Formats: sequence, C-alpha cells, structure tokens
Amino acid sequence: RSFDKEILGIKDILKQSEGSFAKGIMAYEAMLELKKDKHNLSAREVLQNHGKYLGYAFFLRSHGIDPLQATSTDIQNVSSKLVPHVWPLFWSFRIMVLCGFWFIVLFALAFIKSSRGDFAPSWLHKAALYSLPLPWVAAELGWVVAEYGRQPWAIQGILPTSMGVSATSSAMVLTSLAGFVIFYTVLLVIDIGLMIKYARLGPVKGYASASEGGT
Repeated sequence: RSFDKEILGIKDILKQSEGSFAKGIMAYEAMLELKKDKHNLSAREVLQNHGKYLGYAFFLRSHGIDPLQATSTDIQNVSSKLVPHVWPLFWSFRIMVLCGFWFIVLFALAFIKSSRGDFAPSWLHKAALYSLPLPWVAAELGWVVAEYGRQPWAIQGILPTSMGVSATSSAMVLTSLAGFVIFYTVLLVIDIGLMIKYARLGPVKGYASASEGGT
C-alpha cells in the first residue's frame, strides 16, 4: 500500500476551499432554479454534480452573506473560519493520550505488586486514589477533540453547525435540563446517604469472622 499521498496543511485546505465555495454557490443557484421549475434539467444536472458542496453556500448564509452576491473578498474572509483554533485541540488530544498511557502504567505496576503479594500501603495507593478523576477528564477531552475539532460543521461540508440548531424553544431546553439536574441530584443525595450509612456500620460480623478465620 502506498503512503505517498501528501498530507495537507491548514493553508492548503483553505486554498482548496475557494473552489468548494464556488461549486457550492453553483449548487445553491441550481437549487433555487429547481424550486422555481422542478423540470429544469440543466439545474438538476448542476445540483447532482456539485450538490456535495452545497454546505459551503449555506456557510456563507450563516455569516450573513448572500451566496449569489458573494465576492472573492467575502469568500476569503469566511474561509478563514473553516478551521477551528489549533491549540485547544492540540493539548486536549495530547492530555487525553497521556491519561491513557498513565492508566496502562498504573495498572501494570498494580498487577506486578499484587502478583507478588505486596498489598502494603505505598505511593501506588495514593497515585491510584489521586487518579480517580482522570478517566472523566480523558473522556471529556475526547469530546472536546471530537466536537470542537469538527467545527464549524455538524456534517462535514454539508451542514454548518449554525444551521443545525434545534427548533426547540429555550424554555423547553431549560425545563428538560432542570428536570435532569433535579432527578440526578436526588439520586446523588440518596447514594451518598447510603454509602455513609453502611460505612458507619462497618463490615458484617459474620464476614469479618470468616475472613479472620481464613487468615
């Protein structure tokens, strides 16, 4: 298998986007023509050939620019917004991967110590304790890479995120969000209460006696 294909940089992608905008505008114009006359075969052919670039015309609209009136300056200014900021993605991805390697090292050391029968308190216990939030951190950073990294597209090249917003009212969103927050807060309070209750009771006597007898 050949790996000679050139990897494009940000500047190369932005340069190529100029052609994508031009094809998107052609597809947008053809779409409007078909709305007027659905039997327009030439417009249908243009839309079939360039329809996959239609999102670039929508991207212009989302920035208040009429695709049919867009100038080369407008396209150049808007194309700079096709690439998200690099540094949040750069560090989010690397911290996520670093967490993954740390989990591998931590579990490997824990396996070695446990296989030797060494369960005495050590720095490894503290490291495991302090590492408890890291899986959540890694998962959230993964979402940052996935969701922020694909901006400004909800569907690459087809649907800008600004046009993918739900029509649900803000009141409905706040109501559902408040419901989830209240529900899971109640569950959290119950869970913490049960943990405190049974932690104060201590181990079951029968289980403790059996464990002592086994040792």
